[in-house]
Amino acid sequence: MNYSELVQLYFERSTAMQNYWNLYVLVVGGLLAFSSLRKHHAAVTTALVCLLFAIFAYENLGALKDVTAQRFALLDS
Repeated sequence: MNYSELVQLYFERSTAMQNYWNLYVLVVGGLLAFSSLRKHHAAVTTALVCLLFAIFAYENLGALKDVTAQRFALLDS
């Protein structure tokens, strides 16, 4: 790999990281909209939404860590 390919790959990984953050913000916004529009607050629905969000956030964190590791590996190259 030459230098220009490394730089291009680095910025592609930066774009991937930005896309993961955008997805995270979109999900948080959707959950806030969902919670503000409900008229009857049910404990089971709240617990289910919290559990699903926790799973999503954990998986998204894993993806962000992977992309960050790839970016640091490219910087070391």
